[in-house]
Amino acid sequence: MLEIKYHEDMLRQAVVKSEELGALNGSFTKGQRQWVGLLGEYATKYHFRYLLEDTENFYNNDLTIAGRKVEVKSKLHKFRLKDDFEWSLAESSKHQKPDYYFFVSVYCNKDNLRDIKHIYLAGFISYKDFWDKAVFYKKGTKHANDFISPVDHYNIFQHELDQFDKEKEVHR
Repeated sequence: MLEIKYHEDMLRQAVVKSEELGALNGSFTKGQRQWVGLLGEYATKYHFRYLLEDTENFYNNDLTIAGRKVEVKSKLHKFRLKDDFEWSLAESSKHQKPDYYFFVSVYCNKDNLRDIKHIYLAGFISYKDFWDKAVFYKKGTKHANDFISPVDHYNIFQHELDQFDKEKEVHR
């Protein structure tokens, strides 16, 4: 995983923007943690700022980085990710056709969800590889960790994601 920089102003902007938008269709948390997704996007955007291009269709793709359409999927964590961690994509997001999915871990203090400790680019996967590997879960499915699927969704494991090359750092 690659740690990326963020600043407190990004968190404030994410909370305000989330309140303006209201709950998006298919939200796992019914909009309660939409700010996490926005914070992940803002941090990713800042990290790739030198490769970023104007995105004309925000609804279908979050960012365009070096000519590639990217959809950023973020989750809030109170723990360090392991290889068996699952990343999710809601059925309602299937209309998006990015070149890549970027998965972002927003790591917080276990006692205060808005006390952000780190943000990581957990990995990425091409559109084709995601759909070749993803497993479908119907709303109401109970998982091994007692999580119950709130919406129809597709999951992929952390170990199935490609990692950003920390040595080359071409993304900066």
